[in-house]
Amino acid sequence: MQGGARGVAWCALTLLVLLWPAKIAGPFDGAPLDGGIEAIALGLVVPVLCWFYGGFFKTSLARVLIVAIALLRIADAQFTQGGFCVRFDPQRQIVRDQTGKPHSWDVRADWRSPEPQCSAVMTEAWTTFKRFPVWFFNLAPPDNNLPTPDDRPPYTTLKMTVVGYLDVKEAGSLDLQVGKYSPTALVVGGRAAEPSGDASYRIDVAPGLHLLQADSTLGGNEWHFNASFNQQPFGSAGFPLMTIERPRSLDRGVFRSVIGWLSTALIGGFILLWIIGAIRAWGDVPSWAWALIASAWLAYLAPRPGNEFVIGGLAKWSVTALAFAALVPLREQLRTVRGAFVLIGIPWLVFIAVGGFDHLAKFSFYAGGDDQWTFQRFAYRIYLQGYFLEGGEPTFWFQPGYRWIAGALHMVFGDSSLGEFHWDGISLAIIALFAFEAVRRTAGFRFGVIAGAVVLSLVMHGPPLLYWGSGLSENAAAGFVYGAALAAMFANNWKLRVVAGILATLGFYVRLNNLPLAFAIAVFAIPADVRARDAWSPRTWLARVNVRTAVTVVAAVAVGMLLFTLRTWYYTGSFSFFAGTTMNVNSIYQPGMPVGELARRMVDSAWMVLSMNDPPRFAWYATPLIVAPFLAIGSLMGIPRLRDVPLSLVLFFLASISGALVARGVAYSGRFSTIVIGSATALTVAAVATAFNTKNTKDAKDTKT
Repeated sequence: MQGGARGVAWCALTLLVLLWPAKIAGPFDGAPLDGGIEAIALGLVVPVLCWFYGGFFKTSLARVLIVAIALLRIADAQFTQGGFCVRFDPQRQIVRDQTGKPHSWDVRADWRSPEPQCSAVMTEAWTTFKRFPVWFFNLAPPDNNLPTPDDRPPYTTLKMTVVGYLDVKEAGSLDLQVGKYSPTALVVGGRAAEPSGDASYRIDVAPGLHLLQADSTLGGNEWHFNASFNQQPFGSAGFPLMTIERPRSLDRGVFRSVIGWLSTALIGGFILLWIIGAIRAWGDVPSWAWALIASAWLAYLAPRPGNEFVIGGLAKWSVTALAFAALVPLREQLRTVRGAFVLIGIPWLVFIAVGGFDHLAKFSFYAGGDDQWTFQRFAYRIYLQGYFLEGGEPTFWFQPGYRWIAGALHMVFGDSSLGEFHWDGISLAIIALFAFEAVRRTAGFRFGVIAGAVVLSLVMHGPPLLYWGSGLSENAAAGFVYGAALAAMFANNWKLRVVAGILATLGFYVRLNNLPLAFAIAVFAIPADVRARDAWSPRTWLARVNVRTAVTVVAAVAVGMLLFTLRTWYYTGSFSFFAGTTMNVNSIYQPGMPVGELARRMVDSAWMVLSMNDPPRFAWYATPLIVAPFLAIGSLMGIPRLRDVPLSLVLFFLASISGALVARGVAYSGRFSTIVIGSATALTVAAVATAFNTKNTKDAKDTKT
């Protein structure tokens, strides 16, 4: 990241300030990110800018602006929370260990209270069923059994109470439209509203402060709650001031509007200046032109209402065509990871942003019993019920780390799964950037760009695309592991070494099968010019190994293992790393198994991962993975042209597939291949590039002769 430690600190402060939930509603009012502009700007663009152009904070203007925004957030905290307080009362208990009303993923409500006064805060109309913040129906039933139809809409009803104050400046009519099967009683200022049509109510309201309460019984799934005042939409500038508690004189004055508009202007200006600064600092017109054209094209092809959310063959092959970015002329000093990000990373993230956008401010139902459903339930227990260390179960039968990630994303994005779409997209981009850098170091920039594009192409053409944003752990785990590998490659100081160690540990926490690969991050302490053929003569290169990087990574992962084991011991009294996990069930070796059967099962498991299909079968799009083990073995055997592949890539690939030789994953075809895509692609493209470059060198020599 540009800007060093200071840049990291300023970016952390920026994210904290921008995501801090504001009490005055607006386009940039912080978590939950339920508005289109803020979900993209704060939930995707700003985190990317922190890495791509952290040097922005070297300018006085950037620092002054973020301090000014922080002061506005402090001023905002002096006002009463805007919007209406929404309380939900299910027919029966649906949350394990529930003590009060269920929580929504809304940090503006009483999310830290076991008995919340507000389940959520309403600042705009809820016009569709999935716009209502009732994600908690994923938690039913509380006994951890599978949900029945009666546990979820449309076969259950839900009582909803909306309470708040209206500060009316001039007399007018308040209209309320509700769902078809949602009988409602609306009272404003002690007077009941009269029906004005099918599922609609109207009441005349005089100037002044009025307590509003609406009691609804939500039935079916055609839910709707939308109000207007003198035909001004709910939540618009023309709608009266709404607060969840009686507003003070400060709220009813002009300062509230001034703070709101200033916050919007400063945050919008800050982000715009940051983007302009990044473009100017990069300063290369051809690469920006490519990024703009490719982004526009992929945005058009991304799943969206206009194409009925279908990812067609043209979209998949257009991602493959990002490999042509290798032909874009780029100055030598720009042929870096950032250069690859401009050429292939930006178009990819635009595709991700557009493809996931329809999930904005809409909750998802998870199928009862699957891994996604379980992670979500545990996430609720961690963040909204306070079981931060327990995490939902004393020992981790399900993979541990992702439940904390899923909960953190909900804290930022609310009930919506949009954060998981962004997170997975960024994680896949990291894998692509790893492949780029690993190949660039041995075969040059253009082959590196091709390697990065091949990674994304494998995702698009193969089963891994099915798991984008689905709430599984594989993409997140791979993002941490390959982020650790990138940090280890660049580790020329203790900070990057520690980052590599921490990311490697997180990669194995999120998916325990990655433990060998987490340790294998240490192989990038071996210089890139050490070839596979050198494996048998270690004395020639051992002295050049970056020992500090290797030791730091190994030590960090070892400490992570110890902490994991201590937690298990705390809850069970068993000092065992594997206690309570699925290791014994999914282990390929079982007591008494013949050697032949063991070998067959190991081959089947590895073939399942490499073919990207379960049951395993040949698929053309998996070719880079299928040939990788043969390339690795051939390079170590000293086969000409293959033996010049970097030793670190060979060892890293072998480590990435080693988990499949110990335990076999089940269900979700292609799910367990994600972790191998980066290492296999880097090895395969590096081998092709090495053979190509060797042939060119030989042809050049023959020509001279």
